[in-house]
Amino acid sequence: MLTTTRAPAADKGYALFSRNALLFALFAVVIPNVLFLLVAPFYIASRLISPLLFLAAGIAGLFLPARLTFILFLLAALIDLTLMVMMAFHLPFDVALDSLKYSASINPAKSALYVCIVLVVTATSALSA
Repeated sequence: MLTTTRAPAADKGYALFSRNALLFALFAVVIPNVLFLLVAPFYIASRLISPLLFLAAGIAGLFLPARLTFILFLLAALIDLTLMVMMAFHLPFDVALDSLKYSASINPAKSALYVCIVLVVTATSALSA
């Protein structure tokens, strides 16, 4: 009977805050994005809430089950997409919510382009599986 209190991943250097994990985060994420992080507030100031939502979902993911973390990231992506559409069309929040009632009239199946895109994506997915 195995009665150990240490996680097996910690023995191999895969612990969350191990030296290897922190070095990987530094070289794969932080250093390549330093310039972007320094200039981002000057160029995308209107999207400053979106990275914070993803950061909050990531930090919550350290303590929550994986399925709930996945849902949090999907929610953050949905909010980010909504904010980008609102900014692209210069829609205030109340007008954006009011325009959702017209989304039921959109029928992608009547567009040959959308049908072709769906067929291509489905075919490539089926062939690559």
